[in-house]
Amino acid sequence: MENWNKFLEEESKDKLGSEVSDKAQATLDNPYTFEQIEEMVRQELAEADPCWDGYQQIGMKDKDGREVPNCVPVDEQELEEGGQCTGPTQKASSTSKGKKWMQCVKNPDGKGYKRIHWGQKGVRVTGDSGNTKRKKSFRARHGCSDAKPGTAKYMACKDW
Repeated sequence: MENWNKFLEEESKDKLGSEVSDKAQATLDNPYTFEQIEEMVRQELAEADPCWDGYQQIGMKDKDGREVPNCVPVDEQELEEGGQCTGPTQKASSTSKGKKWMQCVKNPDGKGYKRIHWGQKGVRVTGDSGNTKRKKSFRARHGCSDAKPGTAKYMACKDW
C-alpha cells in the first residue's frame, strides 16, 4: 500500500500538477480499509433486488450446492392490482406451477371476482375441431355436463 501511495504522489506532482495531487491525497486519507469497503459493497448488493424487471423474488432455491434467489415472473395485472382480481380478464398463461391457463372470473357466490388456474401443461387441447373421440372421452371423464360457471372444471370443459 505504501508503494501505491508513493506512486500516486509522484505521478500527480510530476505529470498532472497540484489539482490531481489534492485528489491523490484525498484517496490516501481514506479512513476505510479494503476489507471495510468490500463489506460495504457486499451489503449494498445484498439489499438490492436480485431479479430483473417483471420478476419478483420468492424465497431462495438450491442450485449446484449453493443458495440463489428464486426469481419468478410477475403478471403485470398482479403487479398493478396487488394480486387481487377487480374485474374479469382475458385468458392468460398461468403463474401457477403445472397449470396452463388463468383468468379472473365472477365468483359463483356473487361476491367479487376470483382468479382460477386450469389446464395441464404439455397437454394439447383439441378445441372446436379435432379428435372427437378424444374430446368426448375428456368431457365424460371430467363430468363436463354438471360443471358450474366460475370453476376450473367449467373453464377446462369450455376449452374442449
